[in-house]
Order: sequence, then structure tokens, then C-alpha cells
Amino acid sequence: MMIWGGGIGESFPGEGALVVPLVVPEEDPSGGPAPFSSEELMEARIRQGLLFYNRRLHPAAARAYGEYAVAYGRMCRIDPFLLAGVLVVESRGDPEARSPVAHGLMQINWEVHKDLIRSRFPFIKTAEDARIPSNNLLLGAFILRRYLDACGGSEEEALYRYLGARSPRYAAAVQEARDRLASTDPLFLVRLDP
Repeated sequence: MMIWGGGIGESFPGEGALVVPLVVPEEDPSGGPAPFSSEELMEARIRQGLLFYNRRLHPAAARAYGEYAVAYGRMCRIDPFLLAGVLVVESRGDPEARSPVAHGLMQINWEVHKDLIRSRFPFIKTAEDARIPSNNLLLGAFILRRYLDACGGSEEEALYRYLGARSPRYAAAVQEARDRLASTDPLFLVRLDP
């Protein structure tokens, strides 16, 4: 699958798109290309995908979010691409994203989860602590894992709980973003038009 267009549900843009390959590894001493680790590939795909979904995102932030998604996905036994898919749909990689009740990359609802968060993560004491991107992604992974466990592993049901509403459209959007981020095609099409 190839990433294209400007957002979920848009058609292929045709003109105005540039093919941008993933970074090619340096050659190793044996003469062949140095292999990427699976984590490096996941981080690179997530980074490229986040830059696609949010053109204003700084590359260093995209790199960090990719690293967090892989590390916290592994720690919480969640597909890192699913975690990044939630991030894409919830905030498009904007750490300042806010809804009336939720904040940050993963749109954490502090009022609903604060007691659980404080009991499990003593270094996250306030809503401001929860808005720090690394903490926000950690909390998103933790909450999503709890919902996956409570729903017998059903991603769709866990995503409904994460959203706080039964929305097949939301679940489909997260799954589509996940599939695009996890694409085995090493090329991503990035829009050039403003």
C-alpha cells in the first residue's frame, strides 16, 4: 500500500505530489546494504507518515514520536502502527491539540483517568505532566492496552472505548491510518501544494 493524498478519505492527488523514499541505509562492510532493524523501519515509517499527515510537524518531533510509538507499543504489547494510527486521528501529531475534555497527541482525558494515571505513573501528577508528548503517548498506549484487554483483544471495541463512543467511522479511520503507516511500500507521496 502507498500513502497518498492529504487526509483520510481523499483520492490520489495526481499532479502536485512528490515521491519521497525512505532513507536508504549505508552499505555495510560486506558490500551489501546495511539492514534496518524492524524497529528502525517502524520508526522510519511512522516518522514519514506523521510528516505526511502534518506538514508543519518538525522532523525531530516526528522522529521522537516514532520512537515513542515503537517503544511504548512494545512495552504495552500494542502494534506500534495502531498506536500511531490513534495519534494521527486524534491529533495529527500536534502536541497542543485540545478538545473540550482531552489534550495532547493522544487526546488523554485527564479528569476520567487521573486517579489511575497517578497510581500507575507517579511521575505524572498533573494534567500538564500528561500533556508532555512522551508522557501523553505512554498514557495513550497504557489506556489502549487496558481497553484491548477489557474487550478480549478486539481492536474495534477498544477503539470505541478509547473514543468514548461507538463510532465505526473513528475505528475505520484509525485502522486506515495504521495500515498506511505500516505500508510495506517504501515510497510515500507527500503533497507539495499548500
